[in-house]
Amino acid sequence: MSASLQRSSALLRPVVTAHVRRLHSSVPKTSSAPGSASVLNADDGKLGTKLYHAVNMVVLAGVPAAVATSPSALTMPLDIVLGIAMPLHAHIGMNYVISDYVPKSARGGARGAMLAASVLATLGLLKLNLTGAGLTETLKATWRGPKPKEEGAK
Repeated sequence: MSASLQRSSALLRPVVTAHVRRLHSSVPKTSSAPGSASVLNADDGKLGTKLYHAVNMVVLAGVPAAVATSPSALTMPLDIVLGIAMPLHAHIGMNYVISDYVPKSARGGARGAMLAASVLATLGLLKLNLTGAGLTETLKATWRGPKPKEEGAK
């Protein structure tokens, strides 16, 4: 490497490092113990981050698998897993957004509202999966044409 290139890269290194540091959350993590997590502060600690990434992989693999195998015996178990994983993924992800963009004075209320929305979404998807057509069949119905009308019905 030439001497001028080494000098210019040495000059840019602090600038690049400063920009990369700003990509991370500006909110300091206040976890009570390393690896601890709570339902309200779902983005806090290593456990929350690991759970978020694991649930992300479940959703990433589960959605195409559910669509590809529907209708079959695998549909209901996959729908139940996705019906729990998707709201959990949204809950943890929105907690990251709350940490970054909601003022400290309003975070408790925002996190409580997010928890309520996550619980309601999970219960709604479980009801759809256990008593209705299921998540995958409901999604696939979006692309199906309307059912033909019977001749005798008005």
